[in-house]
Amino acid sequence: MTTTNNNFIVMNSANTEILDASGKVIHFPQTETTSQEVSDFVNAGKTVQHTTFDTNGLKTREAFVKEFGTDLSQITSLEAALKLSGLDFSVKKVPATVNINDGLGMPPRFVKVPNVYFAMREDTREIIGTDLSEDYEIIQNIESFNFLDSLVEDGAKFVTATAYGGSTRKGKERPNSKIMICMEAPKVSILHDEYTPYFMFRNGFDKTISLTCCFVSMRVFCANAINRALRGAQNKISIRHTKTMRDRIDTAHMLLSSNTDYMNILSTQSELMALKPFTENEFNEWITKLVPINDEMSPSVILRKENMREALMVAYRQDDLNNYSDSAYRAIQAVSDFESHFVGQQRGSGIPTSFRNIIEKEMPLLNKTWDMLLEAV
Repeated sequence: MTTTNNNFIVMNSANTEILDASGKVIHFPQTETTSQEVSDFVNAGKTVQHTTFDTNGLKTREAFVKEFGTDLSQITSLEAALKLSGLDFSVKKVPATVNINDGLGMPPRFVKVPNVYFAMREDTREIIGTDLSEDYEIIQNIESFNFLDSLVEDGAKFVTATAYGGSTRKGKERPNSKIMICMEAPKVSILHDEYTPYFMFRNGFDKTISLTCCFVSMRVFCANAINRALRGAQNKISIRHTKTMRDRIDTAHMLLSSNTDYMNILSTQSELMALKPFTENEFNEWITKLVPINDEMSPSVILRKENMREALMVAYRQDDLNNYSDSAYRAIQAVSDFESHFVGQQRGSGIPTSFRNIIEKEMPLLNKTWDMLLEAV
């Protein structure tokens, strides 16, 4: 694999072109670059950034929500969304059993585990939830998300949906016990940029997650995401199961109203950050605290962190941020860029790192930077 001297490369989403940090094509592989080559490159302490190109050959960014799940952009109903994404399955609570003859060289003998139940998909017989109590209530997907059609009526659109699990520390994949449905609301202008507000709905059958909605905004031009609770506006809402049509309509209206409040406060804080002086030298100094390095770290870890610092500076120097030179808003967008697009190693899971950074880890570097800048305002 061809690389640059500074160990930084950019690849398009099809892995058919490799670019240097400025976006110039430096290598055309004869065959598609494999995921193992990318993994080996990252393992060596280097950084990979996925990029796509528009019809004019200009470098663009793919939104993180489009990297993961089934495309629902042509779908206008919950029933169709569940069917197309394979989420129209039913779940049944079944008694947990154990083979008491396991390891004894005898025929299996299964006995029920008292007061313990599993959640089982009725179509595939796959166990997607464990350690459930006797009073745990299974709520089917069609029931859990029954308010989404009301959101569509109010202007929201389906984007993607999927079932996914997670990797254990030993690299083994957990069952696909989590459900994610993404919808988008009408675009909003912030500092003369278009932002798309996303509703990220998540639910599960394994007790680790209940039905929630997370507001994530994305700067359309470069697909930089923001997942953050703001002063005066939360970005995560727990949703109760709704039974009547009135309840469903009220839930949809509550979500739209909460998102509007969130985007208004995000706009106000962004404008404040754009007026807050924060130079490139200050940002360079900040990332040494954001990505600390010490002598106790192994050489490979130090190399990885050095490349993270370099990638953050590359993000800071992007031309589309020139209007916000020497401001706190530019620093925020640079860190958002890094966490929205840069790919690290994820063993044992097919979930894109950008999705984990934004939805599961909730962008810790961005939030740490935002807190620091707010304190300085």
